Amino acid sequence: MRPTVLRAVARLVLCLCCLPALVAAAQAGPEDLAADALDALKQGLKSYEMASVEQALLDLDTVYDKVSAKTVKEIGKAVTKVFKTKPRPAREQLEDTREELIDSYHLAIGLVFERPEGAALLSAALKQRHLDDWPEMRASLIEGLGYRRDPGLLKTFSKLLDEESPLVANAAAGALAQLAEEPIAVRRSAARAVLDAWTEAAELAQREQSRKKKTTAARERLDSIEGPFELCLRKLTRQRHDGPEAWALWFKQQGGKGNW
Repeated sequence: MRPTVLRAVARLVLCLCCLPALVAAAQAGPEDLAADALDALKQGLKSYEMASVEQALLDLDTVYDKVSAKTVKEIGKAVTKVFKTKPRPAREQLEDTREELIDSYHLAIGLVFERPEGAALLSAALKQRHLDDWPEMRASLIEGLGYRRDPGLLKTFSKLLDEESPLVANAAAGALAQLAEEPIAVRRSAARAVLDAWTEAAELAQREQSRKKKTTAARERLDSIEGPFELCLRKLTRQRHDGPEAWALWFKQQGGKGNW
C-alpha cells in the first residue's frame, strides 16, 4: 500500500477513534463545561500552572450566565482561591514572582466585576493581606469595583482615598468619579470625601516641607494625586477650580445647594 494511502487510512482511523469524544464535547452543556473548567482551575492552582488557570477562567466566562446558582457559587469560590494565591518565593535576587499571577488576577476580575456577585468577591479580595504591598493589583481591584457604578461602595472608596500608595488613592478617586450620574446626595458625599482627602494630603505635605526644607514623601504623594483628585471633583460637580483651597471655598459656599 502506498504511503499516501497509509496516511489517509491512519487519519480515518484516528478520526473514527476520536469521534465519540468529539461528539460528547459538542453535546456537553454549560454545567459540564463549567465543571471541567473548575477542575482545570483547581489543578492549575495546585500545580501553580497559571496558564491553565487563565484558560479555565476564560472558559468559565463563556458559560457563567448559563449555569445554575449552585454552580455560580462554586465559580465564586474558585475566584476567591485565585485571589488567595500568593506569589511563589523568588529563586533569584530581584526576581518579581508576582508577574506570574497578574494575568490570572486580571482575568478573575474581568470574570466577576459586572456580575451580581462581583462586589462581594472583589471587596473580599482587597482584604487579602498578601496584596497590602502590591498597590498595582489593589488598584486593579478598585477599578473593577468602580466600573460597577455602585453607590453602595462609596464608603469603601472614600476610605481608600487616604491610602499611602498614590496608585490606590487615584484608583479610588477614579471609582468615585464613576458615580457622576448619580443623584446629587451621592455626588455630594463623594465630592466631600475627595476634597477632605486632598486637603489633608496638602496640609501634611506643607507641614513636612516646612520642617525639612526639601521635597518629602508627602509632597511627592500630593503631586501624584492632585490631577486624578481634581478630575474626579470636576466630574462629580460639573465645576472647574484649581487647587484644594479653591475647591474648599466653593464647596463651603455652594456644596450644600441642590443645583449643581
